[in-house]
Amino acid sequence: MNKKTRFLGWLLEGICALFIALCAGMLFLWTQIATEIAAQAPEFAYLRIPALICAEITTACVIVFIVCLWVLIHKALVKKIFVYPTLTWVYIMIMMCAIAGICALVCVIMVPPSPATYALSAALLFCVAVAIVLLILRNLLCEAIEQHDELAGVI
Repeated sequence: MNKKTRFLGWLLEGICALFIALCAGMLFLWTQIATEIAAQAPEFAYLRIPALICAEITTACVIVFIVCLWVLIHKALVKKIFVYPTLTWVYIMIMMCAIAGICALVCVIMVPPSPATYALSAALLFCVAVAIVLLILRNLLCEAIEQHDELAGVI
């Protein structure tokens, strides 16, 4: 592996670590944010606990998603990406998108029509789009693994 590739890998892994740290910090801030919103908008105070639960679950899904991404980056750096166990990490990423999307859908259903509803709808669409892209990439990875195994059998 050349120095440029190694540096890029370390940079990507460092960015993943930074995002994980930021998301972990958000897990502790959601309670305070929910309390402040409930105090400033008493008409939405009844949504404090359900919205807090959805925010916590979604943040945990983002953390797991980034950890899976980190593992896949590392596997690519050590050239062990074309093996079937790699698909497990992709499946976990797809599941995290689905869970986050379900949380966004629950929030869209709970919140009365407001600007927040549009933001939650955008988050839902984003989760669906990422899940579709991951499904396509999973299929491409499956084909690449099969071709890699076939090539290894020839050599």
